[in-house]
This record gives sequence, C-alpha cells and structure tokens, in this order.
Amino acid sequence: MVDELRDPIGTIVNWWSWDDAALAADYGNYVDPIYDVSNQDPAKGRRWNEPFDLPVILAQLMRGTNIMNERGFYVVDTLRLVVSVADINRLLPAMITDPNQHIKDRVVFQDEVFIPTRVLPRGRYAERYSVVTIDCNLVSQEELVNDPQFQTYAN
Repeated sequence: MVDELRDPIGTIVNWWSWDDAALAADYGNYVDPIYDVSNQDPAKGRRWNEPFDLPVILAQLMRGTNIMNERGFYVVDTLRLVVSVADINRLLPAMITDPNQHIKDRVVFQDEVFIPTRVLPRGRYAERYSVVTIDCNLVSQEELVNDPQFQTYAN
C-alpha cells in the first residue's frame, strides 16, 4: 500500500541532518567566539551533513496565519510530510524512538527551508505503524543568513 502511494504520486524532499559530533569536535569553527550565533567567518559557521532525498507519500504546505502574541505578528508556514515507516527506519532510524535527535535538522521543499517540530506515528495495523507524519515549520530568510549552506535559500 505504501509503495503504491509513494512511487506514482509521492514526492521527494531534501533532508539535511545535523551532526552534534562535528559541533563538539570543532566548536570554534561553528560558533562565533563573542556572540552565541553561527560563526560568520568565510568557510565557517554551523554545518549540516550533505542532504539526502527522502521519499514522501504526501507533502502538504499549509500557509500560516497572522497571530498576535508576545513576538508581534509572526507568520509561519507549516509543512506536513507523510512518510513510510520503512523509509524512516532506513534513512532516519532514530526518528520514531527519539525524534528529539532531529530537532536541529533541516528540510528543503520547493526552495524553502523547514525545521521538524513534531513526529506522529500513524496508520497502525497488526501492532505496527505504516506511516509517520512529520510537521515542520518554515525557517524565515532572516534566520538563514548566518548559515553558509543555506545562503541560496536566504535570498
């Protein structure tokens, strides 16, 4: 069932995984020595592993609304991904058991960058799940300016 949904009508997103080991091994190249932000020296700054293609059954973009809160008006789009459990187990094995490992990851869909915020296993049958829903929030262009790997999406 998953193969029939994913292959003919599904799509692909680019998944950039964060590597905590690289940050711990070379903190000075990632973080500015004075400010607690990404290092802005050329060829430095926060780094993600090279992206890989994640096949998804459905990628649904939901436009945000203007909601007044303590930050003022802040519009955030949401991307909902429906992914096969088999693909998650193959490409992101810790996603279901410990989704917090992926809160620094990035997802690129239609030339926009998103950050995963919620993971929901769904489609339970015979004591197993068939799909996982991953909700992601849009990362604004202003938040991408310090990340060298995402400069093409910041413009």
